Amino acid sequence: MREIKFRAWNKHRGKMRGCFDLKWFNNGNIRVNATETEDNYEPLINGKFYNGEIEEFILMQFTGLEDKNGKDIYEGDIVKTRSNPLNWEIHWNGAFASFKIRSIEEFREQRDMNEYLEIIGNVYENPELLK
Repeated sequence: MREIKFRAWNKHRGKMRGCFDLKWFNNGNIRVNATETEDNYEPLINGKFYNGEIEEFILMQFTGLEDKNGKDIYEGDIVKTRSNPLNWEIHWNGAFASFKIRSIEEFREQRDMNEYLEIIGNVYENPELLK
């Protein structure tokens, strides 16, 4: 079974955060508990965390894959391959219930390519990589 985890882009602060907890309330509100940095998912160890309403964040789900350097691949990551000069965006395709990679010019399914993929940024911090 793949690990289910998220990271969160804080829209107001312009910062990527590690998401360690989501709380759903009976009134329909959702609260996000996130760490100060994307890489740290253990808020009790470093003592720093942030919480806020779901509207402040864009959640990105972990794909269950790692890139060729062992870094977790998330929805919204921008990756490159050694065989293609285009940069690719990782995104969720609801029609097929799967994560896909896409470029501006091309759209194709991502299968067993993680040993060829390398994360070079994400769509929020590095949008220029998709131009």
